[in-house]
Amino acid sequence: MLVAYAWLYVAWHVWTLPYAPLPWFDEVVFASISHHWIESASLVPNVTSAALHGLPFQIYGFVSFTIHGMSMKLLPLPLGYRLPTFLFGCLVLLLCRRLFALPWWMLLIFSLDPFLQLSMHEGRMDLEAVFWSLGAWYFLYRTEKKQHFSWIAGVMALLAILTTPRSFVLLLPPAFIALNRGEWRFFLPLYGGYALWVLWAFGSPQAWLRHYLHDFALLKNYVGNSGYIPKHEYLLIGSVCLLAVFYFFGKQRLPKEPLFWASVSSILVFYLLVFDYGPYSVFILPLYYYLLFFFLQPASKRLRKLILGCLLLFNLGYTFAKQVQILMSLPMRDYRSFHAFVRRHIPPGSKVVSEPMPYYALLAAGSDLQLMDYYNTPEERERIHRQEYKAEYMIVTDHLAWRKPDIVALYQANSQWQPVARYERQAPAFLRDWERFFGLSSTEHTGYNCTIYRRCF
Repeated sequence: MLVAYAWLYVAWHVWTLPYAPLPWFDEVVFASISHHWIESASLVPNVTSAALHGLPFQIYGFVSFTIHGMSMKLLPLPLGYRLPTFLFGCLVLLLCRRLFALPWWMLLIFSLDPFLQLSMHEGRMDLEAVFWSLGAWYFLYRTEKKQHFSWIAGVMALLAILTTPRSFVLLLPPAFIALNRGEWRFFLPLYGGYALWVLWAFGSPQAWLRHYLHDFALLKNYVGNSGYIPKHEYLLIGSVCLLAVFYFFGKQRLPKEPLFWASVSSILVFYLLVFDYGPYSVFILPLYYYLLFFFLQPASKRLRKLILGCLLLFNLGYTFAKQVQILMSLPMRDYRSFHAFVRRHIPPGSKVVSEPMPYYALLAAGSDLQLMDYYNTPEERERIHRQEYKAEYMIVTDHLAWRKPDIVALYQANSQWQPVARYERQAPAFLRDWERFFGLSSTEHTGYNCTIYRRCF
């Protein structure tokens, strides 16, 4: 039964990966870096190269971009870019089974978590970082059995940091344990490997620090508590807090398990230091499911059934509602039709400004995209695209027109644009009712609908 569920789970997600979500900002920037990295060993995202004057995104390291870039070479888009993220999500599930000794029924509930499934499709590198980080936990906690596990843990920690610096949230506990034990084998690959990266990518520690603090304003834009908690996780976090109250009132002693304190400390560090606006909470999601399992064990049978029943019902219900939404909106998500439309109306080698959504279509068609709605000031960005980049085409999606009409108006006011073609697909009339009933996001209701304009010089 579990094997059949696993096959169905993988098959369904792989089939829906190219359809949901529609290409969005974070994904497209990272996909652009991945493509450029494989092509020319550069971490400059092509889609922002004009507005940011070729600023490289070395803040992230190269591990994720190498994996995604190779996949983009081997598989059609957008599946080629998104598939590694999904596969790493599956690996995180299996690793949690081994690391936290989660039973299969807990893994089933975890696999249906709405936020986990969202993260599996979004094309970010967070699940990869979670896998490398928890892998460091797994091997470091087993160094008493085999000493070379400490080396492996250090390599896993290095891969995590060279995926995204936010991995530090999960790497502080193993680093503390290794320091306490005197495990120099853990720190040698971690520090040595990262020092080599700093010298290769930046040239010096001073340049590395300047890139983080000045180019990306790390302390200003990325550090600090935002107070944000994904609504999908209210029930999970509330359940963990409720069970913790029962646990401590009943036991009246502190747990001794190292994994418990590693999980709690990582969650606290995350809320104190990570400015989360949506995607980053997946870093601590596995820890919440471990704590749920930990607190459930001494709980009464009735309470266990109540908590698990509510979580399973919520996760299963939300998953069902979300997948039905995707099925109903397939005509709006038909990327093959949209890619063919772009190829028909925009010649290869063209310079195009638009939002992130047409990225894969333009990449497949051999044209260049610059984002007209991100980075720099709107006025300076438009000037650069008009005078320096010399944009030839503009794709105005319905999504951009209703979300950022001022941006569209700015570009249209300063250049003469001739409409070329209109792409439009209609969603079922009852789709909006379904979204409202289940409280689902409707930001993608316009799909790929857009108008292509050609600039008149």
